[in-house]
Amino acid sequence: MKNARGFTLIELIAYVGVLTIVLGAMTFYIFNIIYSEDEIGARVRIAGEADFAMRQIIDQIRGVKRIMSNAEGSAFYAGGNTSVLKLEKGDGSMVTFSVLGTSPNTSLVLESATTRTLTSPRVEVSQFSLVCIGKTSPCDSNPGAVVVTLRLKDKETTQEHILTTGVTPRGF
Repeated sequence: MKNARGFTLIELIAYVGVLTIVLGAMTFYIFNIIYSEDEIGARVRIAGEADFAMRQIIDQIRGVKRIMSNAEGSAFYAGGNTSVLKLEKGDGSMVTFSVLGTSPNTSLVLESATTRTLTSPRVEVSQFSLVCIGKTSPCDSNPGAVVVTLRLKDKETTQEHILTTGVTPRGF
């Protein structure tokens, strides 16, 4: 009769060690993929929100008759982290973009006939700045163009997205 041979203790320990290393590496890669997917999802979400808010700002600026400063009647100065952008449309109505709240609960709001929040509660507006481009400095009340910078930050993942664009009012 042939003697049946089983695993020795050393072979079993080697097998468990190799299996532990393989399973550990697989677990690391799986968790890394899940984490990356969450980060990419946050980037896509914040980029979408920033794009939506910037498109609203661009559309409104292109159709205005006059860009006003924070204080009525004063010149529109370049630069700064401006929290309010006032626009006068051709029909005399006003459109205002403002950052409401204090960090980390800030949101970008569009006020016209009705008030609309342009950003969700999941993001904060960490920068909303305007730079006037005109023939004089400070710009007169009707600048040739405005450079708008919008920086949004995701509250959960701390992802940031910055959009900067130049807009020329067409004066419709």
